[in-house]
Amino acid sequence: MSAARKIDCWHFIRDDRTLAHQSPPLLVEPGFIYGEPAGEIEICRFGMHGSRRVYDALDYAKSSTLCRVRIWGDVQEHADKLVGRYREVLAIRDIASELRLWGCWCIRNTPISGGRTVWDLLADPRSRNSVEVAERFALGEATCEELGAAWAAARDAAGAAAWAAAWDAAIKFQSEELERRMVALFGGAK
Repeated sequence: MSAARKIDCWHFIRDDRTLAHQSPPLLVEPGFIYGEPAGEIEICRFGMHGSRRVYDALDYAKSSTLCRVRIWGDVQEHADKLVGRYREVLAIRDIASELRLWGCWCIRNTPISGGRTVWDLLADPRSRNSVEVAERFALGEATCEELGAAWAAARDAAGAAAWAAAWDAAIKFQSEELERRMVALFGGAK
């Protein structure tokens, strides 16, 4: 545990931008410091949480609203998250479009054996079309109806597909790209 160090992290909040475990609800805003000044800080139980990597924070996301935060005070750290007494909100953004574009990027660029990518496994045109429509949707160039139709067609196509990729390598590759994108989106503050 450490009382003094401040750690820049990522933290997803609810769509209504309130703290999840506060009554009455507190609105989350940049520039504010939220804290638990009394009580024993304990990971997963009590305190202000965050993750060093965006990819890890995704495991706890309840929405696509991402905060860049700074955590300090009695910090406890585990593999994918940490907790401290205080959390300062540095910036907030809804990253729904960025997450969708990152997912499409992962399909197009995650390497598998033989110099191929996951994209190469999408032999059925319906599957490739769903990625293309998702990209257009994220850019505001496709409707919800087009996205839903493409998703349904891809789901039908996936029923016939059988493939496996190098899971750990793919996650590391994808995680590094997501971190790069979010650091750039949040102004490079790390």
